Amino acid sequence: MARGWESKSIEEQIEKKADAHTEKRPALSAEEKERLRKKTELELMLAKLRSDLKISRSLQYAQMLKAAIRDIEAQLQKLCQ
Repeated sequence: MARGWESKSIEEQIEKKADAHTEKRPALSAEEKERLRKKTELELMLAKLRSDLKISRSLQYAQMLKAAIRDIEAQLQKLCQ
């Protein structure tokens, strides 16, 4: 098989796979996009706080971080309901 035909075949396969992938996802409404953005933001903040808690050496700072973690977990729970 000529090299040109092979690359076209591969290119078509890639396009078909990309098209199939995008067809599976329905378009998100503005409300759903905002909710997803907020969820992602909260998850990132939670990961940062947990990381900070692991390296915290101050008891007061650790308590503050734990309170912030509980608050964000509550926000995430409300968002996912």
